[in-house]
Amino acid sequence: MRTRRSRLHTIALGLCGWASASSLLWSQTPTPGPEHKKLEVFVGEWNFEGESRAVPALGMTDAGKVSYRHVNQMANGGFFLEARRTGMEPRGAVPGLFVYSYNAVSKT
Repeated sequence: MRTRRSRLHTIALGLCGWASASSLLWSQTPTPGPEHKKLEVFVGEWNFEGESRAVPALGMTDAGKVSYRHVNQMANGGFFLEARRTGMEPRGAVPGLFVYSYNAVSKT
């Protein structure tokens, strides 16, 4: 009986230690740095209109008028810029989702 209690006591102490360590990890939420803040300049609605040219070397064979609307917002706590695009180009309607962030390795 005594061995069983000491095992339960050891398990309980281990679980308390684990819970304490995991709460420490969760309480230290990372925050975006100044590099991420620079992306905020693109937040909002953007409209683009113009002409596209055919560039066969890049696989772009259609030329003509283009019109896009981007709705941009910061995402994932301010670490990413999410850009949702709708628009028309020579081939027809084009939806799109683009996600931008800071790359610490290349510093871009």
